[in-house]
Amino acid sequence: MDELARLPEVAECYGQWNELRDELERYYKDAPREHKPFSQQKEFKAIKNMVIREAEELRLGAFTFEDTTMKDEVDEDQEAVYNVWNSRRQMS
Repeated sequence: MDELARLPEVAECYGQWNELRDELERYYKDAPREHKPFSQQKEFKAIKNMVIREAEELRLGAFTFEDTTMKDEVDEDQEAVYNVWNSRRQMS
């Protein structure tokens, strides 16, 4: 999680999140809140669990790709066949 927090995009988002939390806390408390490291924020426990789960899957050699926009060659062939079939069906 700490390595993830070093990515510029994540660091920027986490900084923005801290600013918003600080602003919210100022309405209710006079003392500033402590900025904990990304890995120690209880609000991000679900992300931490996902990272741990994926690391374990990689360790076990179980690779999964959940990106639905990614297509295999087989998917492209099947889509082409479907398009031809669908256009013929519409013509008849």
